Amino acid sequence: PMGRTKDEGISNVRAFLESLDKAPLPTSDPDRPLTESLAITAMIGAMYNTQWWPQLSDAYADAVRRGDGSALLEIADLMNSRNPDGTYADNSTDAINAINNLDYSPEGNIEQWTAQVETLKSELPILGKYVGYPSAGLEAWPTKHARRSRITAQGAAPIVVIGTTHDPATPYSMAQGLSGQLASGVLVSVEGWNHTAYRRGASQCVTRAVEDYFVKGTVPADGLMCE
Repeated sequence: PMGRTKDEGISNVRAFLESLDKAPLPTSDPDRPLTESLAITAMIGAMYNTQWWPQLSDAYADAVRRGDGSALLEIADLMNSRNPDGTYADNSTDAINAINNLDYSPEGNIEQWTAQVETLKSELPILGKYVGYPSAGLEAWPTKHARRSRITAQGAAPIVVIGTTHDPATPYSMAQGLSGQLASGVLVSVEGWNHTAYRRGASQCVTRAVEDYFVKGTVPADGLMCE
């Protein structure tokens, strides 16, 4: 439903999202139309797991072809842990903000952030306009940030780091960087598109590597690549 080519897909999705900014779609809840923000939440959230891609495709088709935003709204609510009565099942959204604000310190200033956003818009035609201001959020929080430094864990037993090559949320380069700076780092890689590698439905290769490490103390080969 997004198009037959990459360029067509990008153009169609961009146009769809921009249309929601002007006129949110009706849903099964007359008080909660599908806004641009909710659609983005549904799309980003569903892309964390390849098993959700068919549902995302169907939900997008409902919205574009039938003008019904109900399915995308349902996915967005799931991602936001929103209950049908408007309460929330957990505080994960608040928690991640608090955690990020302890882990990272802001970089740059508002002029640099604005310039970066313009660059991102050209590089990322779908999501570019929604990203680029993480430091603005960090700047606003009244917290003291942890000092950034290399983590070597000198003298530690082998530490296994697992990375997914196309993880949509945690870049593979982070796993490569962490395992490389750890004195005893061992990198296990998984070729795939899911967020996190050792998970429900994971390949036997990574499952065996992790469980043998914890249960038997067997350290996987550094550089192991699992399909």
